[in-house]
Amino acid sequence: MSQELYLSSGGFEAARHSSLTKGAKPQLHGHSFRVDCVTYEFIYPHLSQLCSALNLTHLNDQLMNADNEALVAWFIKHLGQDTIQRLQLWSGPYYGITFVSGRKVNAWFRSRFEAAHFLPQVGRDHKCGRLHGHGFEVLIHCAIDQYEKVYAYWQQLHTQLHHQVLNDMNGLTNPTSEIIAYWIWQEFAKVGLTIIEVTVFETRSTGSVFNGQDFYIWKEFSFDSATRLPGSQEIIGHTYLLRVGLSSSLDTVFQWVEDFGDVKKVFSPLINQFDHQPLHDFFGQGDLQDCLVAMEKEALGLLPKIVRMSLWQTPSEGLRRNYSMQPTWVE
Repeated sequence: MSQELYLSSGGFEAARHSSLTKGAKPQLHGHSFRVDCVTYEFIYPHLSQLCSALNLTHLNDQLMNADNEALVAWFIKHLGQDTIQRLQLWSGPYYGITFVSGRKVNAWFRSRFEAAHFLPQVGRDHKCGRLHGHGFEVLIHCAIDQYEKVYAYWQQLHTQLHHQVLNDMNGLTNPTSEIIAYWIWQEFAKVGLTIIEVTVFETRSTGSVFNGQDFYIWKEFSFDSATRLPGSQEIIGHTYLLRVGLSSSLDTVFQWVEDFGDVKKVFSPLINQFDHQPLHDFFGQGDLQDCLVAMEKEALGLLPKIVRMSLWQTPSEGLRRNYSMQPTWVE
């Protein structure tokens, strides 16, 4: 049994007067804003119209309060709260806030550190057993009223992690991305700071999430294919992006949800079938739903830890299929 959700994204450029620090004088400044939505209904045209209405405007002329919370509330009001499962506002490339249905709005920021590591539990023929490195990125969600404290303490953790061999650090002798996320969570807990969720991007296409309860990982793939426009014989094409999400408790030896390499082994043959091909020659109209259904028939039996697959046909439009109960993570 699966649940379908729609993925939509829009952006706009706008100026506003707002104060990021209590007591500071509001300053006129501008942003490249982005809004990402996960919804129960198809809302991309409506979202696009709303973003166009705010584009190249002074937001204080549109809203009485133009801070991030007010902007999210404005989009929720106009899109319909019952339609939205998740809405994320980017007010810059490294920070923003997120609304998830049934929860409080939370703040988040994104940061990067450069470090080396190796995985001591894997076999000799596994590339991750060799000392190597990554430009790790970290995304931390927290309560809005805790943002400044959480951000400040992250600067201390960043200093500990940056330009290090992670295996040499206490608690990171087997630094899978799942364990790194868990370590960061625990470091905040040690000083009495509660975070909602931490995501570790090991590469641009792989990452791990920990929220104090569940572990979740994903791996992304892309392919370039032709398809038909819905209800038409007109042929178009897209660069598709597939994100496969898996969740489970950690393997007791390897301390990961799943080896990213094993996910690649399952999906690479499927991606190769569709890449540089007309999708409508494989199934139905060749639309997003047809494509996801075809992939899940092949993959779910081989990787039972899969809990969702998301497929974007453009950076602004996509479809998600969930294969488990409502997830506990924000991602």
